[in-house]
This record gives sequence, C-alpha cells and structure tokens, in this order.
Amino acid sequence: MKRTTIVIHHSAGTDHVTRDWETIKAGHLAKGWRDIGYHYGIEMIGDEAVILKGRSLDNGGAHCPAGNMNRVGIGICVIGNYQLAAPSPLIINKLSLLCKMLCTEHNIPPEMILPHKQFKATLCPGQYFPMKYLVDLVSTMK
Repeated sequence: MKRTTIVIHHSAGTDHVTRDWETIKAGHLAKGWRDIGYHYGIEMIGDEAVILKGRSLDNGGAHCPAGNMNRVGIGICVIGNYQLAAPSPLIINKLSLLCKMLCTEHNIPPEMILPHKQFKATLCPGQYFPMKYLVDLVSTMK
C-alpha cells in the first residue's frame, strides 16, 4: 500500500498521567473496529514523550476517510488538546523524529504532513498546533 501523506490529529482531551492511548484504543474497539484508528500516537508518559504503535501500516487506518486518507495516509494522533495550548517542545521533537522517519521510509515529502482539518470540517489538530513549524523542522532534519 503506497503511503503519500501523514495526517496529524490531536486527541482533543487533556493528557493525563494515565495511558490515554489505551483509552482511545478501547473506545475504538468498543465501536467494533479491529484496532485503534491511528497508525501512531505520541503521548507524554511521565516526563518522556513516547511514540506508540497503533495499526500496522499494512492496514488502512480509521482516522480520516475523506480524500482516501485512510488508505494512503499515515494517521498520527498527538495526545492532548491543542485548541487550548500548544504541545510541549518534547512532544514536537518526538513527533518530528517520527515524521522524518516515515517521510524517509515512504518517500513522502515533508509538505505532505497535513492537519486533519485539511480533509474535514474540524479544528483538529487544534489552533495552537504548530503545523508550519513541524513541517519546517522535518524539512531541515538530516
């Protein structure tokens, strides 16, 4: 399956000390889905930003049906509500490393790292999410 885009989401919930990723997964499974809808997540666990695995990239996502993004997009959910505040530098740094790795592995140009709101009438990933900064950061990484 050819991946052409990375779609950035936020959970729109407050990141807690608990594993919010697991709560999201449980909610998706309760809907009858075969797994969490995203391929990756980024969450603060203790004092560390952690990359979490979701669906295999061999499987389509369940994160953005518009524009065929569930099929060609890699869905990344950043735990937190970025309508309220910007993500921490730790989150952005970990996300940029993940995006750079995925761009390299799948030959995705950094300008194809796009917000969920580009495909759906939503605020996701939030007004304070620094999309341009993320794309610029990934573009300049070696």
